[in-house]
Amino acid sequence: MAIEVFSMNARDCFSDEARARQLIDRVGELSPSVAVFPEAYTEGEEDLLDDVQEELSELGYLVTYGHYDDADGRSDRHGILSVVRESLAVPGRSGQLVRTAGRNAVEQWLTDPETELTTHFVGVHLDDREESTRMAQARTLRGDIVAGDFNAMHPGQDKNPKMMVAHSIAMLTRMGIMPKATPQSIEEKFSLGKIGSLGYRLHGMGLGTTMANLAACYQDADPDFQPTMPASKPFAQLDHILVRPSYDVTDFAVLPHNGESDHRGIMARVVVR
Repeated sequence: MAIEVFSMNARDCFSDEARARQLIDRVGELSPSVAVFPEAYTEGEEDLLDDVQEELSELGYLVTYGHYDDADGRSDRHGILSVVRESLAVPGRSGQLVRTAGRNAVEQWLTDPETELTTHFVGVHLDDREESTRMAQARTLRGDIVAGDFNAMHPGQDKNPKMMVAHSIAMLTRMGIMPKATPQSIEEKFSLGKIGSLGYRLHGMGLGTTMANLAACYQDADPDFQPTMPASKPFAQLDHILVRPSYDVTDFAVLPHNGESDHRGIMARVVVR
């Protein structure tokens, strides 16, 4: 069975009517077997979710969504959403929220109607602040296919000029020369605190340790490690589709940017050996 996997950090698409329409249309065009949308909506702006679920159901999907419910409360305002083809979903097992070291992820179980082989899919959004937290979350992953926004790059992907700037900023924050952001300064359009925070976090994402550890169990569906973020001019591969060695990837694409999000969508065709 070929499994078509679609992943895109949706940047709260499903809290915005116009962008929700765009993303639903894209799901209809791509017709994935399973998909995950980290940062799918904003808590308190969930009025569209019933309509979104109805429209995706009309396309033949079972829809699952829920808040991140972070243990430290930081990202409770965001939610993750996943869909799976109803014809492939394992009844009673698909569409469950699961914990990944203090944050909710979503899992789906797919079955091949002919062979009855099952595939365990997990959709994730790993922490964007500290590599140690991402490492702890990654250690809990158990799916045959894991997809989403990992906020992490492979080793050696941090050599481009923008990443070198981030490493320099991180060094200045560690030395106390540049402040890290406070919750207030993060909301500001421009401040030294915000620059310090973004540089420090991007530096951590480029360390490569999370992805190096996952490489012991998974291969990236994209052998070229193409960048996915920011969507307009990407330079960092933060979004991944990972597969167990018992699966082959026969096709992969970083999708064109059409304004739904600040991340590029990615899609892979995965086949059980």
